Amino acid sequence: MEIQGNVNNKLGKSFPEFLVYIFYLVISICLTYFQIFGEIGSDILSHIQRIDPIMKGQYFMPHPLFHYLTKALSYLYNDYPRDAFLLLLLANFATLFILNKILNILLPANYRGLASLVFSVCLSVLSSIWIPWFNKSFYLGQWSPNIWHSPTFSLVKPFMLLSFFYIVSYIQERQAINHVKQLLASLFLALSALAKPSFMFSFAPALVVYLLFFKRSDCKTYIRVFLIFLPAFLIIFYQFIKTYLGINSSGTLDMKDQIIFTNFGVLKLYTPSIIISLILAIGFPLSILMLDFRSALKDDLLIMSFLNTIFGYLQAAFLAEKFKFDGAAFTFGYSLSLFLLLVFSLVFFIRWMDRQTIISWKVKCKAGFCALMFSLHLISGIIYLINNFYQRSF
Repeated sequence: MEIQGNVNNKLGKSFPEFLVYIFYLVISICLTYFQIFGEIGSDILSHIQRIDPIMKGQYFMPHPLFHYLTKALSYLYNDYPRDAFLLLLLANFATLFILNKILNILLPANYRGLASLVFSVCLSVLSSIWIPWFNKSFYLGQWSPNIWHSPTFSLVKPFMLLSFFYIVSYIQERQAINHVKQLLASLFLALSALAKPSFMFSFAPALVVYLLFFKRSDCKTYIRVFLIFLPAFLIIFYQFIKTYLGINSSGTLDMKDQIIFTNFGVLKLYTPSIIISLILAIGFPLSILMLDFRSALKDDLLIMSFLNTIFGYLQAAFLAEKFKFDGAAFTFGYSLSLFLLLVFSLVFFIRWMDRQTIISWKVKCKAGFCALMFSLHLISGIIYLINNFYQRSF
């Protein structure tokens, strides 16, 4: 009887979590289906059309992981649209699952389980704060921590979460490294570079600054971290040579380009005010700094998230591709950094709330303002998601 009671108790706790997973899966299925088989605007079909030329060596794609995985899945259906549909569902589910596991590790015990899963869904939906009379676009101008139209963006997120969390946690704890975990971290970084190198562009310099100024360590740690990054560095070096310096085939002329410096040139194309757009993108993370600034400076994951966002923003502001200038290629790293920043800002906020023993009016005002900012991000993200179905455009 006792065993049966324990089983029923576990089932009672896991069933609501199962429903949340189903809810998110239904959203992913509907959106991805209409992007591939319907009229919702996305980049998925254009990427699908490149698969065969890539496989035949007629087209060079710097980050071909989506295309190779879709080709691998074609042995199931032999239908690229269906294979891509399955791959993106797996990527979205993996992101949610990994994010939930990370929150379960970091959050206080009373926020784990169903609560952490609900927070994970919220983080997977929210966007930059949208003010319609400031900018009619949900995405362009403010950019967004969650992007629905890019298959490579969706694919890189689970690898980004795993590598970022593992590497920063390892440096933070200063524990003897497990060689298996070291290989896994290196693999995740390499896969992130093959999926979309944008994350590495901001993460690598951010980690250098973090190690030099916030978390000085011994020489062995620096060497081990460098070795973890080495495969990804080699991949990015190859991508750079082939894309910006190499001679590509005639079928790859659309990928051939040059990197140029610009003074907020790309950002100015899509927003009436760069400063306001920046505030709308990082409203919640900025608000949590007023809670306890000293504690924030001791939170390694939060510091790295801010550093990552700073380098992502600097690249978006000052770098561009010459011939695809309005394509805003260097904003993707900024968008990915926003996702990490919002994740670990929420973790910091929940931990801070859990530590409060005396709830004064000052604490209530600070917490209320932060909760309001997070709600604005979430509401904007929900509207942005619905807009994808309504206006058939991102």
